[in-house]
Amino acid sequence: MPKQYIRVQAFSLDHGDNETPDYDLDSEDEAWLSASKLSLPPIDLERMLEQLERYSDHTVVSLNEAKALLKKDDGLTTAVYDYWLAKRLKHGQRLSLAIKADRRDGSSNNDPYVAFRRRTEKMQTRKHRKNDEASYEKMLRLRRDMDRACSLIELLVRREETKSALLDTELRVFQRRWSARDFDASQLQAAAVAAAAAAAAKKSAAAASAAAASSSWQQQHQLNHHQQQHQQSAAHQRGSTAKRARRRPPPLPTPPEVAAAEAAAAAAAPPLFVDDDSLLPGGDNGGRFVWCRRRVGAVYAPAKPLTDAEDSAALPPSGLSPDRLSLASTDAECSA
Repeated sequence: MPKQYIRVQAFSLDHGDNETPDYDLDSEDEAWLSASKLSLPPIDLERMLEQLERYSDHTVVSLNEAKALLKKDDGLTTAVYDYWLAKRLKHGQRLSLAIKADRRDGSSNNDPYVAFRRRTEKMQTRKHRKNDEASYEKMLRLRRDMDRACSLIELLVRREETKSALLDTELRVFQRRWSARDFDASQLQAAAVAAAAAAAAKKSAAAASAAAASSSWQQQHQLNHHQQQHQQSAAHQRGSTAKRARRRPPPLPTPPEVAAAEAAAAAAAPPLFVDDDSLLPGGDNGGRFVWCRRRVGAVYAPAKPLTDAEDSAALPPSGLSPDRLSLASTDAECSA
């Protein structure tokens, strides 16, 4: 604000002669002043009545106190004091109205004209917010409405942009037709047919590429799926084998006496294989030495019928146990 518009009013504790009093003379005061024939300006009378009113808040000042307060001529002070006291007794209240304040003893609580009452209850300085369900639903509805409004605005902007682009395109088409002298729209139709054919070819090429990509993707997906299944089955088999190995109890140790008995029985048993060339007719087989190994108890079918001696030689020894006879088979290992 410019400095020329700033006005500071001087403030003093005492009421000087230049200060305007708060008390205003009424018609009764003016009539008394004119009838009393006192050489007293109206503003001085206002100042004297204001001072008397100010110092007579709860109790009325006496004449001596008024003389000491006003510091005027005794006759003038006595006349003004008598008029002020008579008027105050006539009205039964103060001549200058003042704001009623609350008393400390609390006797003015029922007075409706008392201003600036003291607080009887403690003032709540903070308001607790209620996070209830109704407020939450209102916030949700407000959020939904705001989202809808934003969507509508976006659609409006898109519509206007599309309109502008359409007008731009129509203007350019008109300018090109005017430049090409295409007044019957034949060139425009031919260009539209060519553009449609190009779009169809591009669409078919894109569809074929998408189909090829989809087929390749499906094959790769199936291959990856088979590989994953194979890896899962191999891992499951390894886990099962390891689990079975963990579950298999360790072999029990063989007692010494059992091991000694098994070794003695194996030493006393006859051999499972014997070297014998009696199964073949002729020891040299026409000038060739033939060596044959057969299992004990094995029966072979020779090239010609055997004699009684050869047949008896092919029988197993009588000292073999039945469990040893169970090892006999029809195979033979022969080498010439």
